[in-house]
Parts: sequence; structure tokens; C-alpha cells
Amino acid sequence: MSVIISLSFLFQLLLIIVNISFLVIASIEDWKYREIQDRIWLYMLLFSLPLVAIKIVLDKPTIIFYVYYGLNVFFGIMFGLVMFYTGAWGGADSKAIIVLSITYPFLQIINPPSNCFMPAILGISINFLIFFLSLVIAFAVYNVLFFVRHKELFQGVDGSIIKKIGVFISGYKEKIDLLKQKKFFDIAEEYDGNKWILSSAFSKVLDEEEEKEYIEKEKELISLLEKSGKKYVWIKPQPPGILFVLLAFLSYILFGSPVLEKLLC
Repeated sequence: MSVIISLSFLFQLLLIIVNISFLVIASIEDWKYREIQDRIWLYMLLFSLPLVAIKIVLDKPTIIFYVYYGLNVFFGIMFGLVMFYTGAWGGADSKAIIVLSITYPFLQIINPPSNCFMPAILGISINFLIFFLSLVIAFAVYNVLFFVRHKELFQGVDGSIIKKIGVFISGYKEKIDLLKQKKFFDIAEEYDGNKWILSSAFSKVLDEEEEKEYIEKEKELISLLEKSGKKYVWIKPQPPGILFVLLAFLSYILFGSPVLEKLLC
């Protein structure tokens, strides 16, 4: 029995290393290009699933595990799709969560909770949201400091309270003459013919043709902003979301999800 346990643990470690390796590769691509090739997720599945199968054979789990595994995949798909279609993140982030729900259906390796029904992907997703919340707090703090220094935040731009809150926690004001030097951001203002207004508080899912039109519109906006006399404009950076998925997975492997454990265990 001890040999079976040690082999099972070994294959779980190998599975963790494989998943981390592919998430690191994806994070590097995301950092550099904000685009990730689909073949990374395919290879992640191809290398991980045999290890998952071997561990399951060694563990000889009951039917409860297979129900747990199915729910793990279900929650991963649901979380990924909701976050994608609400514009909270891009398609690659959703694919990472969905693939992880398939390639890692097990609990953390250090002090796993006993007698606790907690799909792994829920713990990973909660950890992701906590890391993402740190980015929201960072934007809010930066904008408060901007207000202290400049005594204004929304001068020269109109928008509803919802849009103002949205841009306050997801973006910041940047000097217009620096825009052409920056990469991976969205301009959070638009000109309606009479005045500058804040764009939608939520991102829209774009197809390939709409993406090309959006890029051209951004170029026109920058040109218009340069002629407007405005000094600053609200922008929303495009953070490398896969890096947050990687951090969420690493923290789950080592510490689990304390927040979720308190709720479910």
C-alpha cells in the first residue's frame, strides 16, 4: 500500500510540474504579445491526461471522485465562459481555466482538507479573483494619489457613476503624448461629436473583423486626442491574465483556498 501511495504522489507531482510548465510558457507569451497559441493548451492536455489517468488507476477512487471530477470540469467551463462573455478577461484566460479543470481535479499537496467537497477549480478560481482584486486595489490607490496631486479625476469627460467606478478600478489617467509609446491598453473615452464621454464599463467580445475595426478606431482616437487640447485620458491596461492564473494555481497547490475552505469545509 505504501508503494501505491508513493507512486500516486509522484504522479501528482509530475502532473503539477507539467501544468506549471505550460502555464509558465503561456504566461511568457501573454506578457510579450497578449496572445497565446491554442496549441499550448492542446499540448497541456496531451501531456497531463495520461498522468491523471495513471493517478486515478493507482488511487482506485470511488464513484464520488468521478462525480467530483465532472463537477470540476463543469465549474471550470462555467467560470471561464462567464468571465469571457462579461468582458472580464480574454479567451486565453478562459481556456486556461477550462483546461486546468480537466488536467488537475485533485486537492492541494500540503495539508489537503479531509471530508471536504471542494472542486479544485473553484479553489483556483477564488485564488485568481483574490490576485485580481489586488490589481483593482492598485488602480484605486493610484487614482486616489492622482486626485490628491491634480485635484481632479473626471474633468473634461462625462459618464455615469457606473462608468466612473468601472474605470476608477480598472484603469488610470495617462498623458496623451505618451500613448503612442505604450502597448496593450484600451482608451476608455470616446468623442460623441460634442464632448468626451467614458466608454462602456464592460468590454465587448469582438470577432476578428471587429478587432481590426477597433484597432483602427483606437488610432483615430489617439489622433483626435492629440488635437483636442486635453492633457490626460482614461485608459484601461490589458493585464497578462495567464500570469494571475499561474499564481492562483501555485497558491492552490501549496495552500489550497482558505476562503473557500471556510465556506465549504
